[in-house]
Amino acid sequence: SSPMADSQPINTTSADDTTDSSQPNQPSPMTKQNNSDDAPTDSQNDYRTSDSHQLTDSTQQSSSQIDNQVASHDVTPSNMASHNQDVTEQSKDAPVTKDLPQTHPVDDHQQSDTTHLSQSNHQQNPSTNQTPNQTFSKYDAYLKDDSDEEQEKQKLIKKKSSEENDDDDDDESSSDDQGQNNTSNSNNNQISNEKDTIQQDDTPEEQEEEILPDDFYYDSNQLQSGPIATQKYPNQLLALHHSFGYECTKASNLYMMDPQHVLFSAGNFVQILNITNGQQQHIRTTGGGGIGAIAVHPDREFFAIAERGHTPDINIYHYPSLRLHRILRCGTQNAYAHVDFSPGSGIHLAAVGCSPDYTLTIWDWKREKIVLRTKAFSQDVFNVTFSPENEGHLTTCGVGHIKFWTMAETFTGLKLQGYLGKFGRTQISDIISFVELPDGKVLSGTDWGNMLVWDNGLIKVQIGRKAKKSCHSGSIEGFFYDEGELITIGNDGYVRVWDFETIDSAEVGEEGQIFEMEPMYELKVGQDVKLKSMVKSVDTNLVSIWYGQDAGGGIWKLDLSFSHTTKPPEKLFSYHAGQITGMQTSPKHHMVATTAEDHTVKVYHYSDKLPLCSSKFNTGGTCLLWLPENVDPLGVSILAGFEDGVVRVLRIAKKIDEGAIQRRNRSTTDISSTQIILEQVLKPHNSSVTCMAIDNTGDTLVTGGADSTIFFFAIRDTFQAIGFITVSHPVISISWAPESHKKKAILVCCQDGIVLEVEAPKPNVYSTSKTYQLPDEAIKIKEFKFQTIKKKLRIAEAEAIRKAEEEAKRKAKEAARRESQEDSSDENEREEEEEQAIEEKEEVKEEEEIEEELDDGIRTIIKGFYADEVDHFWLSM
Repeated sequence: SSPMADSQPINTTSADDTTDSSQPNQPSPMTKQNNSDDAPTDSQNDYRTSDSHQLTDSTQQSSSQIDNQVASHDVTPSNMASHNQDVTEQSKDAPVTKDLPQTHPVDDHQQSDTTHLSQSNHQQNPSTNQTPNQTFSKYDAYLKDDSDEEQEKQKLIKKKSSEENDDDDDDESSSDDQGQNNTSNSNNNQISNEKDTIQQDDTPEEQEEEILPDDFYYDSNQLQSGPIATQKYPNQLLALHHSFGYECTKASNLYMMDPQHVLFSAGNFVQILNITNGQQQHIRTTGGGGIGAIAVHPDREFFAIAERGHTPDINIYHYPSLRLHRILRCGTQNAYAHVDFSPGSGIHLAAVGCSPDYTLTIWDWKREKIVLRTKAFSQDVFNVTFSPENEGHLTTCGVGHIKFWTMAETFTGLKLQGYLGKFGRTQISDIISFVELPDGKVLSGTDWGNMLVWDNGLIKVQIGRKAKKSCHSGSIEGFFYDEGELITIGNDGYVRVWDFETIDSAEVGEEGQIFEMEPMYELKVGQDVKLKSMVKSVDTNLVSIWYGQDAGGGIWKLDLSFSHTTKPPEKLFSYHAGQITGMQTSPKHHMVATTAEDHTVKVYHYSDKLPLCSSKFNTGGTCLLWLPENVDPLGVSILAGFEDGVVRVLRIAKKIDEGAIQRRNRSTTDISSTQIILEQVLKPHNSSVTCMAIDNTGDTLVTGGADSTIFFFAIRDTFQAIGFITVSHPVISISWAPESHKKKAILVCCQDGIVLEVEAPKPNVYSTSKTYQLPDEAIKIKEFKFQTIKKKLRIAEAEAIRKAEEEAKRKAKEAARRESQEDSSDENEREEEEEQAIEEKEEVKEEEEIEEELDDGIRTIIKGFYADEVDHFWLSM
């Protein structure tokens, strides 16, 4: 396709549309800048208004000059206003856009967003014959070149328009300036952006676009991100052995690739998991910033990984070879929130970005080209989905909104036009998920668990259950239309099936009333289950089997046949839900224990790549300590600290289950042979337990808490309390002195840069009959306070630089004074005084900048531990 000719955008409207002259012209999507500050507000226009129509046109150049070269011209508000008037008069009898509803309610909330075809290279002639209601179903046709005859007509029209523009510049500029009085900054950005666009198009028209062949693949080994390592160590020193993780709390993070494999993200990797034998394949990101969203092609031959990080990429891999096929660049600034392939052939990919730009981009992903781009909304957007029935239609939803989009052909090119859904009397709600019905209506959820039926941008009816119950307790996380049935899942752990005909024909007498109905079937998956997404099995022999993503930490196999032979839900894999707060390895076995915010403690056998056992408690875990061999020779005991100040002594043991032991063909993920046994419970703190440590001899346990206390225990057959002391700040870390220091003391690091050395008390010396608090005179404590000196160093550095510059200036002045003997002494003195005043102002400014850049705060200590040398210790801050 050939690039756009020399042009400048102008606003155009049809007879049926209205344009607010106070709104600045929107930049072409070819401009690489993201104008998040120019986001349209809900009260600007109704959704039928096209507020960013643009038509490219040449500026004051003869046709011979146009034929011989492509030149750039400045774009002024007056030029744009003149073109706006000309094209408006030519297009009064023909509508500007197609595929838009003829009538819609006007509301201050609703708006129209349009954007240019970013790679468009042909000019639509306003005066040429067009069918007003012409509809296009194949978007590739929009990218073809105009014929030579049409191009000649365009040149004549542009030349005429340019000549008329010269005559009307003065009159139009005054009205244009008045109409844009409050938007001058936006216009400046607009002009700058359009200049950039024109410069990008300064290429020969005959140049053909390079198209990547279908068998082209990148070398993913060269592009994948690597570890951060010093020069001593090679990048391949560490390699991923196995993953026990799953981002189960992320929306839409479970996809089916074939009857045996599911795909999801886990940290900086995409994991392809065999649900039968548990084997894994991993793909590392190219940017190293994590993964925002995943989408699978309708043919399941490709899948897209939308990353996080600075200007992240969308990488498209071939399945099952896992070769990197395409890379889509510059679609958003920081991260992608959701991506989706178009149905059917899947030739397009829609992607929506996170803060700050919230950009909606439509890609021709095979060619790695952006087809359309616009700002989706001014707040977080959770979901973008192509319509399964109406080609060229999309829907987005997010914080307090749902928006309906159409890829429509106008005489200025292909546009992406969107209008907001109107809540009316219904309470505004965040919309997490939705589904488009076969007749074009959209069914969405709400924060309070009811369903909303949208028709032409309005809420037709709200649906709830009888007796004023909501469809789900909490938000509805997913909608699925499958074989004439509507399926919903929610945070309450229920799968409910609804009658489609009843929902589609539901009506109420007055606006705001709730249509009540009951589901046909429902399934309670399990206790504390929070269903986040669900995907249907692609095995033709298992048509009723679905796989569910549990935000509580797991993947479930669900039978939704709802018959007398229906199997109960089966939890295939178990994971932590949320942040992992503690991890310790066994001193004797190939085992690792973890605890997390989800109230669980899990144990894994990392050599065999198997989970061993798990136990759930009533509060979240905060830290772990695996007992050393001098305390537990078997190496199977763990100390776990929790948010409520409790410390639990746990032991890993074989489960007495003869039936499980005698089974020969047990699953590889079967953990029924091991269990976690609670041995003892301690309550040393009133708030979170932050750290625990055992001395080298295995005689004393010390714990630190967020309540600014340190508790000592004597280790016998059980843990016996010695007493506690109170410190000035919450405790961060505790470390025992090594034997080389020849003292039994602990190094305690607290918040606000406080470090303490505390001598450990001896057991059975102080009475604990009345209180466990130890007397102050019984404990020797040394206290150190650390503050940042970065500010002083920066000031000293700036002062040294300033003095060096002053010395250089002084020498230069002396040399200049010797050379210029003709100047009078009074003039020299006056110049010196002015220069000295300027230098003093610069010095004050530099000092103020240093004051603003560096505060006087105290740096947080991460960890403290003794050095090999006596009376020395290290701090990580």
